[in-house]
Amino acid sequence: MGDLPSLAVRRPTLIVVLNLLIIVAGLSALLGVEVRELPDVDRPWVSVRAFFEGASPETMDAEVTSVIEAAVARVAGVREISSASEEDNSRIWAQFAPNVNIDVAANDVREAVAGVERRLPKGVDDIVVVKADTNARPIIRLALRSSHLSQEALTYLAEEDVKPELTAIPGVAMVNLFGERRRVLRVIVDPMRLASYHLSIDDISRVLRSADMDVPAGSFKSEDQLLLVRADASLWQPKDVERLAINDHVRLGDVAQASYGPKEALSHTLLNGSKVIGLTLVRKAKSNTIAISDAVNRSIEQLNRRLKG
Repeated sequence: MGDLPSLAVRRPTLIVVLNLLIIVAGLSALLGVEVRELPDVDRPWVSVRAFFEGASPETMDAEVTSVIEAAVARVAGVREISSASEEDNSRIWAQFAPNVNIDVAANDVREAVAGVERRLPKGVDDIVVVKADTNARPIIRLALRSSHLSQEALTYLAEEDVKPELTAIPGVAMVNLFGERRRVLRVIVDPMRLASYHLSIDDISRVLRSADMDVPAGSFKSEDQLLLVRADASLWQPKDVERLAINDHVRLGDVAQASYGPKEALSHTLLNGSKVIGLTLVRKAKSNTIAISDAVNRSIEQLNRRLKG
């Protein structure tokens, strides 16, 4: 009799050992298998986003998008590339072959973009390379709210404390904010007083653009015009801004009023009828959504304890 039952009767120790080996192998496989909400069918994506404030979509496409897109297209392993040009920003998406390491691909893209930065217009800044498809749907949505902080203060908290904490979680490619209202400097011009000194909005613009500021400059406006101000400066008190000289006889405070305030809202995020700061998390390609979710829950608990304290 050479069948398995006979062998088990004759040599029980061997059969016990074989069964134990099978159990050990099964437990090892169970503990080693990655738990995912879906099978791993991700393609490696790398996205590039560039900002050029005040540029039209046509300018972005001709002077920024085309230059960066050509550089990214030369990176080894790129299977597909697409782009979009909008007012103030451009986006480029590169899809790589499935066998390409996403970290290597992102580094190659960064090097390619760095090589053409000097060919971009002078005002282009904040070129961001992300190891994900920025058009991908977020895997987690969060809301930051407070019963006593203003939207301006809540925005600062979200940008300086909450966003860095979440971005540091392994597998998170980017954290986007919605409903934020940053603190900006506003200069409101009195058109009647401006006309009485025979000055124009261009004169105000010239003075503010040439000032040495290190504050987030927002906008200055009259009844008919709204002009954006970008500056990098050491003047930070509104009274100091108002003391800026337009000419030998007129200072900015004679024709305008400077003050800090929240940036004009381009969107609002509501939770149960109350304004909040919305945060969305986009995962990196090839990362595990369940692992990210567990890490986010732990980070939220830590943030709640720290911020409430």
